[in-house]
Amino acid sequence: MNTVFGEPESLVKNAYRLRVVQHWFVWFGLAEVENLEPTNIVSRKYRVRKTALADQVVVFNL
Repeated sequence: MNTVFGEPESLVKNAYRLRVVQHWFVWFGLAEVENLEPTNIVSRKYRVRKTALADQVVVFNL
């Protein structure tokens, strides 16, 4: 029996968001993540804010 948890594109998007934004960016101090539904442990509603360090590290010159 095959169980489908979602479309492949959605699974990749969610995995990227979790691993990169919520773990990597926060761990390196590049972002702050605020859960907008703290009583819901599976909530996907959160706010991401860049830090001052992110402004110093990530610079785009066009």
